[in-house]
Amino acid sequence: MSFPKIATSQAGGLALNSAANNNDDFESAANVSLAAACLSPHSDGAHGLAAGNATEALSAPHQAVADTATTEPSFLGELHNARIRMEVADGLGANDALGYRGMLHVLDAAAVGGMTASKFGTLETLVSLMNAPDGISTSAYVAHISHSLIDGDPANADWTGGEATPVALGNLSATSTRAHVDGLIDKWFLGTDQPSIDSTGKIEATYELQKGPLFSAHEPSYHDVNQGALGDCWFLASIGEVALQDPSAIRSMITNNHNGTFGVRFFVDGAANYVTVNKELPIVDDRSEWSNGSSLVFANGAKGQPLWAELVEKAFAQLNAEPDAVHGGNGGALNAYEGISGGEPDVAVAEITDKDSIEYTADRLVSDAARIGAAFDSGDEVELTTGNSSRAYNKHLWGDHAYEIIGYDASDDEFTIHNPWGSAQSKQMTFIVSAEKLADAGCSMYVSQSFASAEHAAPHAEVEASIASHLAAIHAAAHL
Repeated sequence: MSFPKIATSQAGGLALNSAANNNDDFESAANVSLAAACLSPHSDGAHGLAAGNATEALSAPHQAVADTATTEPSFLGELHNARIRMEVADGLGANDALGYRGMLHVLDAAAVGGMTASKFGTLETLVSLMNAPDGISTSAYVAHISHSLIDGDPANADWTGGEATPVALGNLSATSTRAHVDGLIDKWFLGTDQPSIDSTGKIEATYELQKGPLFSAHEPSYHDVNQGALGDCWFLASIGEVALQDPSAIRSMITNNHNGTFGVRFFVDGAANYVTVNKELPIVDDRSEWSNGSSLVFANGAKGQPLWAELVEKAFAQLNAEPDAVHGGNGGALNAYEGISGGEPDVAVAEITDKDSIEYTADRLVSDAARIGAAFDSGDEVELTTGNSSRAYNKHLWGDHAYEIIGYDASDDEFTIHNPWGSAQSKQMTFIVSAEKLADAGCSMYVSQSFASAEHAAPHAEVEASIASHLAAIHAAAHL
């Protein structure tokens, strides 16, 4: 898929700154393998908050455990390991719910000394109780990543950590070392198993902590999405289109853990699937910049702009390690940005929203233009793809590329189109093309299927107003 080229100038880049117990199931911390350093930066079994933010700490002092035998939840009795049972009891919140922080404390405690049959069996029981009748209430996100860590997941096969070559990791077992447990915690709860940035081009890059906000004051917008040096226009055009038609869907797919990490939800074969990412993103080593001043290699935006699009792109690269997920151009299940280069918007929308899409090929664009436009006006996501030619059809419409549809004029059967390259390029990114010319260029459109709910009945007022303001300027330009 087409992607823009980063500027070669080296103008200055972004200013980025970069308890002991007597339970026999726990070994002395002195016996912890030094191999832990290979997978995890932690040496004390307590995972902190985001790297570079030492003032925040997840490990809050445990409250004294009162004798509440008459009121303690019955499910605690099913947790046979005393230390894990105590950590779960300490971590329970309102309505006996176990949240992200509470579960992270439980896992950190269980990691000390590595696994034993008692600890492993109790953790298996714990996840079996999550959201079960008379069990432990938790979010779908925490339940998913806990199951993946404890019960196993195909993505556990390898640890990538941003490197070109992954190393073996494997599922948790009763004989897992502390290093192994810490690696799985880092992968599922702290997002440090970064996607590889190798094989994505000649740009030299490294991960660097970003300090921008997750969201800004305005709702998530397609203007927040700016494609970088990766052929994932099919995915970025899709999240941009979702942000246009239903910004609440973007907000709902991201869980802020308030420790520099974020859970991101996708749908794989119709089932919710979550990964965790941190705020480290690949940045160009020589600080070359896009037109918006960003030195991020892939999805990017000007300093101070929201990071949601960059984090969702990173999460999608991590999701690619799941064998059942939709893979990019090379078709392989690997935790790498390379894995999401090349694809089609309909499968991207399915993994973002769990919606199916209908494809309208070039021979149907003219006859079905009104139908497509009506679907867009009713709130459906509509994306455009060009043919597989490497040439530009004209000065705006490039071959082998995906675009967002952001408007439709029924009087002229014209579509307003936005290029997901966005502010990364100084060129005009929004333009108008007739259905006839799109058909002549061999383009196709993908239209999502609406949910039967009021929130998808009409475009959002803010979106409608934003588009109206842009259309006046666009109509002044030459039509294609």
